[in-house]
Amino acid sequence: MWVALAEYFIRLANFDKARDIFEEGINTVMSVRDFSQIWDAYTQFEDNMIEADMQAGGEDEDEVDFDLRLARYENLINKRPLLVSSVILRQNPHNVNEWHKRVKLYPDDPIQVWFLHTGSLQP
Repeated sequence: MWVALAEYFIRLANFDKARDIFEEGINTVMSVRDFSQIWDAYTQFEDNMIEADMQAGGEDEDEVDFDLRLARYENLINKRPLLVSSVILRQNPHNVNEWHKRVKLYPDDPIQVWFLHTGSLQP
């Protein structure tokens, strides 16, 4: 359902709304299977946007947009382990093994593990 809704907005050329739909889907699904479907569609969408920018040529303003898209794509790819961990913990917040894996994702600041999972900004 998330992918179909995002594709609807892509066909309308409302790319920001499509991106919002993908983000909401990734952050709310309860199964790794659903996450994988959204993830694949989202990364394909971002990849297509980058490819379209590369084919369009480069003006100064387009170059800034391209850099922004590329940074957004890299950030998405880098966040994948954390996002998968969040899905698994939404299924079972008492999964000790997953909490251990999540702590390893933040070797410099393991305190942030809980706050990033809950969305809370304060300890």
